Amino acid sequence: MVSLLTALVIQGNETEIHPYLDKTSQKWGYEVSRMERGNYRQLVSCSPIYDSEDVAKKKGEGLVKQVRELDLSPKRQELGTLISDSGKAVQKVIGTRNPQ
Repeated sequence: MVSLLTALVIQGNETEIHPYLDKTSQKWGYEVSRMERGNYRQLVSCSPIYDSEDVAKKKGEGLVKQVRELDLSPKRQELGTLISDSGKAVQKVIGTRNPQ
């Protein structure tokens, strides 16, 4: 499962897939990451459940492809509207009404 924020970050940025081997189970997992202002940022990690590095990498690539194919424009617009009026955004987050 990928959060809306993570999906938006994946859609709007270059990402890398990094397979990794769990030494105990000898299974492969993957991480989806990106570089942000020179710093590594992990976006998604998958537990080591795959039998090979190639399969883990392909699964990570498949996840990124699925996320990039999602139509998130309605959510992006909704978030943009909320953010453009910070008062409304705060009210929505804390669940209060506008006293005016």
